Amino acid sequence: MSGMKWLLGVLASLVVVVPTVVHVHDGVIATHDLQLAREAAASELAAALPAALSATGSENRRALRDLPPASGTWQEVGCDIDSVDAGLLPYDHVQWCRVRTYAILPDDAAAADGCTSTTTPRREGDIGNTVVLTGTQEALENPEPGDDCLPGTLNGTWAQGTWVVRGARPGPLPAGSRWQVVITETPASQSHLGCDPWDIVLCGDPPGVPYTGAALVG
Repeated sequence: MSGMKWLLGVLASLVVVVPTVVHVHDGVIATHDLQLAREAAASELAAALPAALSATGSENRRALRDLPPASGTWQEVGCDIDSVDAGLLPYDHVQWCRVRTYAILPDDAAAADGCTSTTTPRREGDIGNTVVLTGTQEALENPEPGDDCLPGTLNGTWAQGTWVVRGARPGPLPAGSRWQVVITETPASQSHLGCDPWDIVLCGDPPGVPYTGAALVG
């Protein structure tokens, strides 16, 4: 009888231990695969970045042709991680990155409060979209819900991860001043990441923030 109890105890332990070992093994492999996917995403961004910066810069300059000279210009990269769903359940995640070129210029004729947004018609050959925001310093820096101003326009919070790659964002604008901000955005890269290594059954969000490796260094 004692031998039978011992055997049952061993079997019970195996029921707990074996799935745990398998889960840890699968998690370690999936963690490695996720890091490889992140490195691939960074490489894809690095390869796409020069053309995206050039295109968005050219399209932004075309949008400025009929406007007074800009007092400042800069370019940013923004990346987000989003799920790819089948019905209600995700089965993959992608990191998608865009390039934005900004130009800011004073506009004394702008309304005394709030903000308006105008989309510039696309021209043949354009790959991006250009939006002109016209508004006060307060509306541009701290847009209210329902305002036409795009959230994160001047403080780099328009994506989960943002990096200034050329030029510099303007410092705090003078109180009460009025401005136009011309923003051109073009796609740069879209890369598959997979799922959280430790939640592969439900394909949870991969841990961490958008990863760019050395693509945005220097």
